[in-house]
Amino acid sequence: MPKTINTNLPSVSTGDVLTATAYNNAITSLNSTTVPPMCRARRSAALSLATGTIFAINFDAEDFDTDGMFTPTANFITIQTAGVYDLSATVSLNANATGQRYVGLVLNPTFSGSGDTATITAGTRIAAQANSASVDTESVVSCSTLYNLAANDKIAVLYYQSSTTTLGLNLTVQTTLSATLVGKTA
Repeated sequence: MPKTINTNLPSVSTGDVLTATAYNNAITSLNSTTVPPMCRARRSAALSLATGTIFAINFDAEDFDTDGMFTPTANFITIQTAGVYDLSATVSLNANATGQRYVGLVLNPTFSGSGDTATITAGTRIAAQANSASVDTESVVSCSTLYNLAANDKIAVLYYQSSTTTLGLNLTVQTTLSATLVGKTA
């Protein structure tokens, strides 16, 4: 259920009467910003990602969700309360010395398939990061951005790797998607 942050609270002067409506609007806004809309979804189970495919990471657990954004085993979160969000994604794969790794945040993605085999076929990439593979350690790629989102916008994590072989998630470093409301633009 979306949280309510009232931006039209009345100005007051000395001697003004505090109406029940003004008081309730102020308390609703205060409560909504004390515990703002925020969510952190993660992948806790093993997952293998084929080379050369643009996957939508399928999340299977949540650490917290104060605004009903996450549905278990979903490839995305759904924004309930409009505003500016701090978004971040981290994906960690097992060590492999070949190819590139790429992670991106996708606004309102279109999927082919579902669950662990879902791929992203369209959407707006609003943040991305790439790095080279490592022979000695897992490959961890993260990206983040601030973005103004509307209610019902969906955010997914796109992942691509070009190692020439299937790679598994490294469960030592969590693969996550998080969103936290920072505020409103007006």
